[in-house]
Amino acid sequence: MFTEFFGSVFANFKQKVTNPFLGTIILVWFFRNWELVYALFVFDDYYTLEMKTQYIKGYYQTVNFYGDLFLTVVEAFILMVLTFLLLAISRLVVELYDKRLMVFIYKIFDRDRLVKREELDRLVIQNGRLERRLTEEREKRMAAESDNDNLEEEMKKLLASQQKQEKNSSRHKTTEESVFLRLKRDNTVDLFQSAVTRISSQYRLQKNDETDYLIGLNLIEVVYNHANDSDVRLTPLGEKVRDLILRSDD
Repeated sequence: MFTEFFGSVFANFKQKVTNPFLGTIILVWFFRNWELVYALFVFDDYYTLEMKTQYIKGYYQTVNFYGDLFLTVVEAFILMVLTFLLLAISRLVVELYDKRLMVFIYKIFDRDRLVKREELDRLVIQNGRLERRLTEEREKRMAAESDNDNLEEEMKKLLASQQKQEKNSSRHKTTEESVFLRLKRDNTVDLFQSAVTRISSQYRLQKNDETDYLIGLNLIEVVYNHANDSDVRLTPLGEKVRDLILRSDD
């Protein structure tokens, strides 16, 4: 508890002392009353507390405390004004050196390093325009890239759909052609054409190996079985192979 109390008091005292105006007042008071301050630290050993107190009272009998405090405040204020005035003058000197004297020297010895105000303003405006144009072009490019990505995605879907359709068409075509090639290789094209003629004439087919061969190729299918023969018809594949043979004969 006492630690927090003394810490708070010390922090408050430090804040007041570090204040520029209060610090200046203390400095001026030390300077105006240096004899009293000096005496407080160099009293002889035989000086008792009462003697020191009498010395301080005697000092302020010759010096008006309130008048001295008023003059201290006034002098501190004047000193602060002079300090800030000197700072302003020093800043003015620096600015004159950087913006006037150095420019004059550059004009004499290094003219190429100087740029006129009008030229600088023109370059700044041009740079701003270029930055805005660059931003617009970047936004347009991003929008175009987004549109391109969408188009590529749609093209991929369309291409996949076309490939699927072509694959299905090719599979059907390959099946028809492969069966036709099988008939040609087995020399059974005439057998199949004979079966097609009998079916068209609504004749039955005998139950034999030749009929089983055509059924195995999925060219014909049995509709109804009799004792020695069967009612058959062409399958969808059989109809496609029949049409393919007719086209090839043409």
